[in-house]
Amino acid sequence: EELERCHKAGARIIAYPEPDYPKLLREIASPPPVLTVLGDPQFLNKRSVAMVGARNASVNGCKFAQHIAAGLAEKGVVVISGLAKGIDAFAHRGSLKYGTVGVIAGGIDHIYPKENRELYALIPKNGAIVAELPIGTVPVGRNFPQRNRIISGIALGTLVIEASQGSGS
Repeated sequence: EELERCHKAGARIIAYPEPDYPKLLREIASPPPVLTVLGDPQFLNKRSVAMVGARNASVNGCKFAQHIAAGLAEKGVVVISGLAKGIDAFAHRGSLKYGTVGVIAGGIDHIYPKENRELYALIPKNGAIVAELPIGTVPVGRNFPQRNRIISGIALGTLVIEASQGSGS
């Protein structure tokens, strides 16, 4: 049933032993056994940097994130982020032309936040959206740290922009 629902959503499931499974993610302490991917899984094994930060970022912070992401992407670096409001969304926008990866905290069929609906539709055309949780799972707060380990686990490094001291970033 899960495979059928993924197929209907245009996604596929990649298990830990498969060649498309992210090589760097295999090296973290507890890699997810299964990922659901919407888009091109090859982006999960390209040279990449994570960009994360404040949801309620300043205008300057958002512009800076978009500028840095575009510069990295132009040099062939895939930008990975969490498809959240603020810094994440601007990082994806900046790198979208060259490829970006969005890692989400729910099932592959749940767009969160709703204002990123357009990004959610565009990213799989030149990148990938990744979910660890089963299709149908609604994003809840306790799933975001779990998502963050995937963001950092796929990337060679992480750039944090405008995050407060106690934030998930």
